Amino acid sequence: MVSDRHCFECYGYDIIIDETYKPWLIEVNASPSLTSTTVNDRILKYKLINDIISIVLPPSGFPDAKWNKSPTKEAMGRFELLIDEELILTEGSKKQQEKSQNQLPKWK
Repeated sequence: MVSDRHCFECYGYDIIIDETYKPWLIEVNASPSLTSTTVNDRILKYKLINDIISIVLPPSGFPDAKWNKSPTKEAMGRFELLIDEELILTEGSKKQQEKSQNQLPKWK
């Protein structure tokens, strides 16, 4: 998928847990099934879909030009932010400014 702030993907991870409770990754699915086979499975997938909708839609439920597309901490639900692209861009621009200032000739 092209890196676009207007798109998202949900991946499914298949794992097994051995007798020592060590998890083993079996595969990653780019298009996981959301069908339910058990009550627990239905509850888990319902919460997953609910959390995704909370992240990709603004609190009002209707995107508009004023919405900054950054979900609040509450909207993140049970998800954890792994990479903050805005923070990376901000830090990168600060480092670039510092670098360019250090390259200026210093007058005595």
